[in-house]
Amino acid sequence: MARQVVLVPLASRLHGEEYYRGLLEFLLERIGGGLGVAEVVTTPEEAAEAGRRYAGDLPLLLFLTGGTSGLAREFVAAGGFGSVAMLAHGEHNSLASAVSARYKLEARGVGVWLSHCYSPWDPGCAEKARRLAAVARTAARLHGVRVAVVSRREPESAAPLREKLGAEVRVIAPGELERLAESAGAELAKAFAREASAALGVEEARLEEVGRVYAALKGIFQQGFDAVALDCFDYLVEHRVTPCLALAKLNAEGLVTACEADLQALTLMLISKELTGVTGWIANATAFKGSTGLFSHCTIALNMISRGRVMAHFESGYPYALAGELAHEVYTIASLAPDFSLLAAGVARVVSSGNLVASACRTQALVELGPAAEDVPRLAPANHHVFMPGVLVEELEALAALLKLDYLQY
Repeated sequence: MARQVVLVPLASRLHGEEYYRGLLEFLLERIGGGLGVAEVVTTPEEAAEAGRRYAGDLPLLLFLTGGTSGLAREFVAAGGFGSVAMLAHGEHNSLASAVSARYKLEARGVGVWLSHCYSPWDPGCAEKARRLAAVARTAARLHGVRVAVVSRREPESAAPLREKLGAEVRVIAPGELERLAESAGAELAKAFAREASAALGVEEARLEEVGRVYAALKGIFQQGFDAVALDCFDYLVEHRVTPCLALAKLNAEGLVTACEADLQALTLMLISKELTGVTGWIANATAFKGSTGLFSHCTIALNMISRGRVMAHFESGYPYALAGELAHEVYTIASLAPDFSLLAAGVARVVSSGNLVASACRTQALVELGPAAEDVPRLAPANHHVFMPGVLVEELEALAALLKLDYLQY
């Protein structure tokens, strides 16, 4: 079951109730909704009671004043929390207490991320709180995620995904996908073919075959799964047509679908959807020189590109791969180790994109990574990197802390 995020305000009465309640009201007005909010905790007894009440959720501890380190530790111990987010500021010894609590909780094995601002009255502090809340919601929603993998075998990363996120991973045999495709309504497959033909200028009848895959995968989502990973190479070898366009459309609809049965990339796509509203682009680490890197893949969400066009799939030459120019100028690229031990991320600025060279997968992006670009192949925990629009390295570092992953920034 997915967890909820609850904001837990901590305060010492020595600092004055008028001050800390006024500050709480000020911040809540600017942070916005979407969070549960606990009563202000001011005593060890209140901390223990609140910890028991919200056990199973993900707490965001708001240090309104100092003198609250012990309250934080009591709350976490009573609730048995494995991870906590923290927000502190530069008045009334708030940050001093948060640092003390952070260190002692980390020593107990708790995953902690501490975000802080200079003045709680500054607009930047509320913005920090909103970003931290978004990260906490992402971590909470990943817990207990339901994933389907269409494959002949269970990926090696399924066990770490279950262990780290309490995920449910169900393997669906390719034959079941075939049955879903055969039983899918013909109208949905035809509608897919019409839309793809109009958008991408393709007239071949095999679009309906891809449309049946689209309909079948959509049927899997209707069984209550949060995300689907497809072993696409098995499928294209058998059918001599790729599911790339089906995945492009599903991801544009917000249905997180990964190719190559890649559960690490799938997890990062779920993160991208939560933080940015789009599912992200899986890309191969293709080539690196100087400060630039070339990334490529044969599919991308339709809502992440412009000037999309259909080409033959790179390795097989089968129909259909998708080439397009990336819609944003700046991305955060992220890669996750197969054992879910390490998350690596960095900022990539697009130099050029589209189908740039003939010798790589069809959607390609040449990006500026900085002076250490050539180190990426030696540092990356996996080949696949997920491109997420915007600069999100701080959010991903915070998320890694809450999920108890090591973090590496390129």
